[in-house]
Amino acid sequence: MRLPAIFLCRKIKDLPVSPHHLTAGFGVAGFLAGLFLLRQKPFFYLLGAIFLQLKNLLDAMDGTLARIRQTPSRVGRFLDSLSDFFLNLWIFFCAAPDRPFLAFFSFLSATLQCSYYNYLVVSYRHKVSGDVTSLPEEREEWWTARDSPH
Repeated sequence: MRLPAIFLCRKIKDLPVSPHHLTAGFGVAGFLAGLFLLRQKPFFYLLGAIFLQLKNLLDAMDGTLARIRQTPSRVGRFLDSLSDFFLNLWIFFCAAPDRPFLAFFSFLSATLQCSYYNYLVVSYRHKVSGDVTSLPEEREEWWTARDSPH
């Protein structure tokens, strides 16, 4: 989803749409995806899959838009991570409502794997390209310098 997110964010970068709006949008899309999966009918599985992909696109776009505008924020990272966590939990349980233990352990496994992957991607991007819009380790002095007026 990264390439479509970059393409779309370049198109909307000057519009009055904030990364927080995109985070809220992926929250709604993810919630609807779960509701459709709960119906357990072929047509609703299709709708769930479509909304899940919309959620993934909007999720990729919120961080991309913040990086393009050079406006990362702690609140944005927190909202994105919190939304990802709860939506993923919701979707795993909606995909297997009659097997809660399987849903939980699948969710736990995916969360640990994705967290480690994201850490490695941020570390690599910081080391190779010097990207400082995301850091592998948060440092108070970086945020203080970033938030102060120039």
